[in-house]
Amino acid sequence: MNHSISSLSLEPLDTPETPQQRGCPRCQYVRQASDTAPEWQCPRCGVAYDKVQPGATAPPPSTRKASAGKAAQRSAQAQSPQPPGRASVSSTPERPWALIVFTVGMVLLLGLVGWKWQARHYQAAERAARAAADAQAQTVAQEKVRQDEEAQLKAAEGLWRSHKSEQALPTVEAMAQQGHPRAMVLLGLMHWEGRGGMPKNPTLALQWLQKAAQQGSALAAVWLGYIYEKGPQDMRQPSLAENWYRKAARAGDSTGLYSLGKLYAQDLPGVGYRPVQALMLLELAMRDFNANPTQESMTPNNQSAFWAQGAIRSLEPRMSITDAAQARRLADAWKPGMPLE
Repeated sequence: MNHSISSLSLEPLDTPETPQQRGCPRCQYVRQASDTAPEWQCPRCGVAYDKVQPGATAPPPSTRKASAGKAAQRSAQAQSPQPPGRASVSSTPERPWALIVFTVGMVLLLGLVGWKWQARHYQAAERAARAAADAQAQTVAQEKVRQDEEAQLKAAEGLWRSHKSEQALPTVEAMAQQGHPRAMVLLGLMHWEGRGGMPKNPTLALQWLQKAAQQGSALAAVWLGYIYEKGPQDMRQPSLAENWYRKAARAGDSTGLYSLGKLYAQDLPGVGYRPVQALMLLELAMRDFNANPTQESMTPNNQSAFWAQGAIRSLEPRMSITDAAQARRLADAWKPGMPLE
């Protein structure tokens, strides 16, 4: 027994390093028997022993914890299943809500502007239609008034011709006071001729005829010319007759053209003999009467353009062929409103 004890050596056995005693070349942690990490991995820093160069230092604890946390988070995200048809929040692009709201707002604004424009357009069209209707109604009313006045004047003229001037006087006077030119002419003739119990009043006659002529009545101008040409001897003034005839003739009135032409063909004092102008005016009167053979009922006796052709037959033989041709050329070129020289 002593032999056995003496033969035992107290020298430590040279045994290989156990896995529990292995140290990490990175963090210098020595494995313990209680560590549960795999034999190839450091329980502290999680590095594989064989992948660490000798002498490498371990990262700070905070870095190791952050790295471990991120690794754990990535591992958890990789392992956790995603619901079908739903992407992760981080991979879903943000929806353009601002653009959608702006687009909707612009659509509503454009719709409102279009509605307002259409409403204004409709209102303008309605106002235009109403104005056109009012204008048409006014035109119809004015035409009715004109027709009524013509009917009244026609009836009054019939009374005057029937020597019943006193019965026609109230109507004619009222219309003349309102500024009706034809009523003024009729009232002037009633005072000039004194028919139907009315006394003659040349002064009032000239006043009413001049008022009518100033308002553009060619009939009144012809009557004034007629009075100054063929009226009472003390009233005859051929130059005044020429002025009033010229006023009617320049407007294109056939009776005025005939009356002025006849005046120039007579060689009266203050007017003279003007055969070329006379033939031109008579030619124009004849043409106008042939185009419109109606006659004014209140024209002075024998002053109608109906007699123009006979006056031409009387005047032309006394003229040279050259003067007659010139007169007709002037007639061809003349238009109402142009000078008569």
